[in-house]
Amino acid sequence: MANEVKLITGASGTRHITPQDDASLIRGIVGNGAYILNDVQLEIRSNNTIVIPACDLIINGRHIRITNPKSVTIENGAVGNSRTDTIYLHYTNTGGVEDVDIKVNKGAGVSGRVEDFGTSSVNQFTLATVTLNGINITGTKLNLNKIPLQEIADKLKGDNDEVKTKYITKSVNIRKGLNSLGGVGISTPKILSITGTVHYANYVLPLSYPMMNYGSGAYIEWGLSAIMIGDALTIVSGSDWANCTVEIAITYRS
Repeated sequence: MANEVKLITGASGTRHITPQDDASLIRGIVGNGAYILNDVQLEIRSNNTIVIPACDLIINGRHIRITNPKSVTIENGAVGNSRTDTIYLHYTNTGGVEDVDIKVNKGAGVSGRVEDFGTSSVNQFTLATVTLNGINITGTKLNLNKIPLQEIADKLKGDNDEVKTKYITKSVNIRKGLNSLGGVGISTPKILSITGTVHYANYVLPLSYPMMNYGSGAYIEWGLSAIMIGDALTIVSGSDWANCTVEIAITYRS
């Protein structure tokens, strides 16, 4: 029975790391899709030749290098006819010896799926399609994606909560005591901070407590703060303030 637990990054005294091990690692990082690591395009060299530039591919975790530009021959088209050829990767595993080549299927596709590539004795995967109109090659399309770097970053970040900010603006008459501004649509335990200002006449009053006299600063005149009472955002004030605009920023874990 094969060892069910295998130390990959470690010395075992034998050559124990296999291509399947590397492919499994790559799939765990980028997924089991088909990706190209370079910013390249297919070149239409003539009506019979497509050139694939040197590039690196990841197909179902398998790293494939095209070390030099690869010329692919396309059979002649016919006047008055349209055709779509498929350039594909042809993978083989013969007695444990693996290989890959690039071939062309004239006028048809191939049935191989990306998630099957490299898993049996023969696998095929569409690398690109070539469109012919009459005798002319009129277009090519790569069947590969760029590696989704943002998705990988999110995966590496794990389950950490993202910190977001919600901004609220309300026009209110603040009365002495509790002034409910209603629900904010945020789970209260996820709130990290509540900050903001009250715009009154030509003054901008920070939401803090206690508040110094804004005329001279010689004494504490009143208190003004924003709190949550249950699910409701509430302004607590020590005085009445008419015709105010309240601007509040709530940071929270999403």
